[in-house]
Amino acid sequence: MNCANHPERERIAFCQNCGKALCQECARTVGTAVFCEPCLAARIAVNPSIVADPSSLIVYQAGTPAGDSTRPDFILQQLTNASLTFSPNTGIGTVSAPFTGSLTTYLRQVISQQGEAASSADNLKQGQDVVLNSLQQRFNDVSGVNVDQEMANLLSLQNSYAANARVMSAVKDMLDALINM
Repeated sequence: MNCANHPERERIAFCQNCGKALCQECARTVGTAVFCEPCLAARIAVNPSIVADPSSLIVYQAGTPAGDSTRPDFILQQLTNASLTFSPNTGIGTVSAPFTGSLTTYLRQVISQQGEAASSADNLKQGQDVVLNSLQQRFNDVSGVNVDQEMANLLSLQNSYAANARVMSAVKDMLDALINM
């Protein structure tokens, strides 16, 4: 049996919630359980105790004064200093060696990669513009009309015509003289 989403790929597991066959790309592992993406997403929910009392997001211990910055500071520290492993699908890292680092390091990598891609695209465009201009110049050189050259050719043809006309006139005069004899 092959993957339910990608029939050309071999299945490696079944979703423990819906039983759908999954390939390597579709399987999502949580602990030892394997889920398909829709079933995994369906498991995400807000803790019922927080829904019942949203103020518990602010007060995390009895006696904590209002405006205490301990929790936000902790979250900031986790976001900036925690070592995270990012998916190679982002274009940074590989399947065998995914990118691992802090969120800020990852964002710097993404921005750097985007900058390099933009620079490469700009360089490619400049190169293509040079080639295009060169080809247009060559085309114009080959197919363009040189007015001076054409005028010189026209004058040469005019002179040749006049010379031939004089030859024809001389031939006519000679024939007339011959016939009158």
